[in-house]
Amino acid sequence: MRLKYRVGTMPGPWPTGPGGVDQLWRLVDLCETSGIDSLWFSDRLSSPLHVLEPLTTMAAVAARTRRLKFGPSVIVAPFRSPVLLAREMGYNVVESIKWFGSRDQINHVHLRNVLMTTPRQKYVETFIDAGDNDMMACLRALHATGYPRLLHPDHVPELPGEPHQHGGWGYTVGQIKAMMRQL
Repeated sequence: MRLKYRVGTMPGPWPTGPGGVDQLWRLVDLCETSGIDSLWFSDRLSSPLHVLEPLTTMAAVAARTRRLKFGPSVIVAPFRSPVLLAREMGYNVVESIKWFGSRDQINHVHLRNVLMTTPRQKYVETFIDAGDNDMMACLRALHATGYPRLLHPDHVPELPGEPHQHGGWGYTVGQIKAMMRQL
């Protein structure tokens, strides 16, 4: 068995203007040449301090680094369209999985699906087989990259008359196991 020890960093408040850009490049270069494994960027809806927008920053980091892993530590998904978010992080969800997975840059996966009515405003969380995303295609892409870590069912809907989500969780875990058997 092979164990990895990783040290990552997550930048906090950020200076505005040209000094902020220079500081980002210094941080990326330092992480690239040192033992730092990864950089993580958080989405913020509001903050009295300037923080980096994670998707734009990750695009800049991707162009600068050869070794460094990077990703969003927090993405406030309900305020982003899942399909648009996937496109912002790549071309589509499956292509994003292939790109990040081939570089071992997926730490864990929250499996969830939604039916979107109005992007960033109106959506319904569904079981993973009932939403806008093709979850079987996502699992196939994860499998193809050799993804070895956690698949976490997330935001599981409640079944009618089931107030504690036990039935919904059981149903979702069963769906995941059935899909994994098809890989």
